[in-house]
Amino acid sequence: MRKFAEINDCIERAVEYFAYVCKQQLFWDGNKRTSTIVASKILIGSGNGILTIGKDNAEEFNSTLHNWYLKDELQPLKNCRKKCIKTLNLG
Repeated sequence: MRKFAEINDCIERAVEYFAYVCKQQLFWDGNKRTSTIVASKILIGSGNGILTIGKDNAEEFNSTLHNWYLKDELQPLKNCRKKCIKTLNLG
């Protein structure tokens, strides 16, 4: 896994961070929640929205996260998370 600061694209950095924290289980509890919050902070800081899992993406998210944990299939999870970015309309 590349160092996050070296990833220029903020969307890519946010989804890489999310995937890394979830799989590494850095926290006792709440790894998905914590990684979603930090990934959203990365996205908000660059004006790209927030990361959320809506009911339309829940099944795909669960499946791709499961495959990331068990089979090291990262790209499907990243693709799913990119679809879960909601743009903020502050205007």
